[in-house]
Amino acid sequence: MLKEDSLLNEQIKRAIRHRAGRALTKDDLVRAVFDSFRSQQIDLRNVSLEDMKAAVVEAARAAKFADPMAA
Repeated sequence: MLKEDSLLNEQIKRAIRHRAGRALTKDDLVRAVFDSFRSQQIDLRNVSLEDMKAAVVEAARAAKFADPMAA
């Protein structure tokens, strides 16, 4: 996949960070990733494994830094 064709563009990253920042559970993190792709009207069947992995990592980082109680 070419870099400019990557589905995990900056707009999707912002949406994931925004949704994941409010996540309280791991289920919320997963929901944030899937809802972000759906809100951008991206067919999840066309998302590469690498892009999905990057999205989950992005969500986890956003949730970690958003939670002031995180160690």
